[in-house]
Amino acid sequence: AWSVAMFLTNALMLPYLGARASEPAPAAWREAKADGTAAGIAEVARGEKGLLSRAFGVVGLGVGVLSVYWALFEDPAAGGDLAARGEYLRRLVTEDRVSLAFVVDIALFSVWQAWFIGEVDEEAPAACRFVPYWGLAAWLML
Repeated sequence: AWSVAMFLTNALMLPYLGARASEPAPAAWREAKADGTAAGIAEVARGEKGLLSRAFGVVGLGVGVLSVYWALFEDPAAGGDLAARGEYLRRLVTEDRVSLAFVVDIALFSVWQAWFIGEVDEEAPAACRFVPYWGLAAWLML
């Protein structure tokens, strides 16, 4: 697994971590969590989102908005018009192994995000589960 992960960056790490997380928690801890007496971080023990989760959601949303703004509206003298930027992105993804690995990571992360949010929060809106990146940022802020 590690040799393949070296060539596809983290493409294999998310399923591996998901498989590790599927091991059941001890019965005593599950009972303590159910009655609200579990020790530990509130997000894990009581299923509540804390300030850190909300901050990650806000920062992630800000980075995403800035990225889209930069790609669509930044000065054409800095990187060409939108068509030139699209052509550069296409060429980069088809010719550069690292860029292709990031595309594979994004695709696998999108599938993992849908599963993860569904497992952690059964009442999460569908948009939070099935819209990659933006949905995760929104879910962290909810």
